[in-house]
Amino acid sequence: MLYRCPRAGLPPVLRAGGIFEKEHAMADEKPKAERVVRDGMVAVLVSPGYGAGWSTWGKSSLREQKLFCPRMVLALESGASKAELLKIATEEFPEEYSGGVEQLLVEWVREGEPIRIDEYDGSERIEYGTEGLVTP
Repeated sequence: MLYRCPRAGLPPVLRAGGIFEKEHAMADEKPKAERVVRDGMVAVLVSPGYGAGWSTWGKSSLREQKLFCPRMVLALESGASKAELLKIATEEFPEEYSGGVEQLLVEWVREGEPIRIDEYDGSERIEYGTEGLVTP
């Protein structure tokens, strides 16, 4: 599902709890992971520090969900502590490795632009305009 925030100017905490509008993918499309979209930009979670990646370390079947997780995006924007982020990660992805949570950042990518997450030694970065993993 795609989450669109019609009130992009409001603080992130005011966007939670019902302000989001849900859009469903076309019947013939693969369902997309939930995501936060504002003004044509999609929130993408990356962990740029060395040591452990966020979406690149773990099950590939959960990669998109980890890249776009709305709860993590809103928590980061509202200044959640590392302990709170780790708690959310454990609740959202109970069987996944939670490395990279301490260094998570929200980056905004133009909706529909192909991206790929490149990882080296745990450091993740977005490669733009490449044929890749996801198209937000």
